[in-house]
Amino acid sequence: MREYIVKAGDTLYEIAKREYGSYAMMEQLRTDNNLANPNLIYVGQRLKIREAGDLPPPPPPPPNGGTNPTPPTLPGPIEGGLLIDVPYYSQVGKDADWGRNDCGPACIRMLIGWHAKRLGKPDPAAITVDSLYKGLNVGMDGFTGWMQLTGLAAAQGLTLQFSNQATVPNLRHEIDAGRPAMVLILYSYIKNRLSSYTGGHYLVVAGYTVDAIIVHDPLWYGARAKEGRNRYIPLAEFEAAQKAVPNPYFRYPHQALVVKS
Repeated sequence: MREYIVKAGDTLYEIAKREYGSYAMMEQLRTDNNLANPNLIYVGQRLKIREAGDLPPPPPPPPNGGTNPTPPTLPGPIEGGLLIDVPYYSQVGKDADWGRNDCGPACIRMLIGWHAKRLGKPDPAAITVDSLYKGLNVGMDGFTGWMQLTGLAAAQGLTLQFSNQATVPNLRHEIDAGRPAMVLILYSYIKNRLSSYTGGHYLVVAGYTVDAIIVHDPLWYGARAKEGRNRYIPLAEFEAAQKAVPNPYFRYPHQALVVKS
C-alpha cells in the first residue's frame, strides 16, 4: 500500500473517486484505515491506499434462483404475491454522483417516477438524484432524514407519511393497495449485495412473494446497476435488517415512508 495525506477540502468520498476511480471504493478505503466515522478525517491525516494489484476482486454475481429470481412481467400478480411497476434509479453514476449519502434521494426519485406513472404522466427526466440531494442543502456527505425526504416528495405532488409500523404484513397491505413504500434497514444484514457498506440504508419496497420482500436497492452501480431493481430478500433476512436496533443509524424498528395520497 502507498500513503495519501489528507488535504484541505478532502472527503473520503472524493479521495476514493480520485484514487480508485470509483465512489463505491469509499467503504474499502474506510475499512483499510479503520475509520469508525468516514465523515471525520482531518488535514494531515495519513491514509493507506491500495495499489491496483492489491484491490479485492469484485463480489460474485447473485444466484439466478432463490433470493433473486428473474422478475416477472410488470406490473401484476406473481406466485404468492404481487409486484408493482416502480422505476429504478441507482444512487451512484450518471446524475447521481454529487454526494455519497444519497440513497434517500434515490428512493424518493423512484417514488416520484412511480407517482408520475400512476397519474398517466411521463417520468420527469429533469428531476435527478443529484438535483434532489443538492436541494436538501446538507452538503456532499450529509445524511438525510424522514422530514427532509417527505419534503422532497411533497414538492413533486406526492404526499408521504412516516410510519413506525412497517412490518411485513403492513408492507404487504400497502403493496396490495398498489402503493410502494420506502423503508430503513441496517445494510449489514443483507447478504446478497454489491457494496461492502454496512450502515443504515433506504430501500423501496415494490412487491412480495410468500417467502420474500422485493425491493429496489439503489446501492448497485456500474455495469451491475440494473441488478438493484426487484431484488428478492428472504423474509427472515429483511425482518432482521429492519429490527437490528439500537444501532448507530436508527433507534427504532419498522421505520418507513408510505404513500398517503
